[in-house]
Amino acid sequence: MYLAAAVVCVAAMKRVGYAAVLGYLLAGAAIGPWGLGMIDDINPVRHLSEFGVVLLLMASHTCRDAVLVDATASMVLVYSIDAIVSLLILGWVIASAPVMVSWRR
Repeated sequence: MYLAAAVVCVAAMKRVGYAAVLGYLLAGAAIGPWGLGMIDDINPVRHLSEFGVVLLLMASHTCRDAVLVDATASMVLVYSIDAIVSLLILGWVIASAPVMVSWRR
């Protein structure tokens, strides 16, 4: 049953042009305890899922071209810092807005 869900989700993701990994993640979310609830006790499958994440990280690391990673590393760093700073400023503006409704009524 779990394999069938993975096959269906991977096929659907490939059909719309996304990576197969997204299909596996979607299948896991769908059959997990917070989705359809087909898996109630997560303890027996926790180690297997952690092993799958490690394999996923290793596969994504080995697929990358070293030259491409070096070329985009600075751009990714700049965009990451920009996103963090922007969210911090937005959070500060929202938290310090004088129009906030008082929660003490």
